[in-house]
Amino acid sequence: MNNDIAAPPLQPTVLYFARLGDMVMLTALLDFLHRRFHLPPQVIGAGPWNADMYLENTDVSRLWWFGRHFPFLLTRSWPSVARALRASHPGPVYICEHHYRQLPRIKRMLSFAGVDPGRCVFINENPGTLHHSVDRLIRLGERTPPLLKETDYPIPTRPTPWAPRLKVL
Repeated sequence: MNNDIAAPPLQPTVLYFARLGDMVMLTALLDFLHRRFHLPPQVIGAGPWNADMYLENTDVSRLWWFGRHFPFLLTRSWPSVARALRASHPGPVYICEHHYRQLPRIKRMLSFAGVDPGRCVFINENPGTLHHSVDRLIRLGERTPPLLKETDYPIPTRPTPWAPRLKVL
């Protein structure tokens, strides 16, 4: 048996219901996860402007958005989001959200979609703590969900620090 066979690429999912600036910072994590899991992540965010911001971004395979306070179960996009979350199994799910009002909503969303909690990694460092927001996001991306073997998906390296990228069309 050959032990040098690489693990299959996985579809990561990123959830973050943040504002514009934070979603720009998120591009560093999306690049990181794309390189680590060899498939561009799908993103679930809040606000219609996300669709335009990530247009032409090769580190995003698909984007869905919900209103910040509108019940997700009542949206037209919820059935396709739930299907995409299930279809991405066993891909990792990175939850970048730390806001106390959004976390219960995201947990309900994952539960209703039938996402195995072993696929999920929640950010555990709040804004304004020790690290810059990009560093916090990269540290989250370095963590591996319990369902996966860390050795199968090594941490990607770069000669320069991970940085956000915004493509203007």
